[in-house]
Amino acid sequence: VIKHKLWGYYAVVVGWDEYCKAPEDWIARMHKPPSGGDVQPWRTMPNYSLMVLPRPGDGKAPQRRGGQDVRYVPQVNMELLTGPRAELD
Repeated sequence: VIKHKLWGYYAVVVGWDEYCKAPEDWIARMHKPPSGGDVQPWRTMPNYSLMVLPRPGDGKAPQRRGGQDVRYVPQVNMELLTGPRAELD
């Protein structure tokens, strides 16, 4: 179980790539670099396919077209949860 560092949602890893294999236009749209920065670190680090879990307390997971909410996230934006922190209601 992971928690997204920026958006706060919880998810499980369902796949991964050694480096970002998304199309360039998707990278530019989803990972806007800081002013004058570069998205190169996101391209070269592991990226993970995540299935978003229901929000604790309400049992509802965000829905996307086609059902489950699966996202592609660079490793730097993930916090690994272990032990009791990984147990969700």
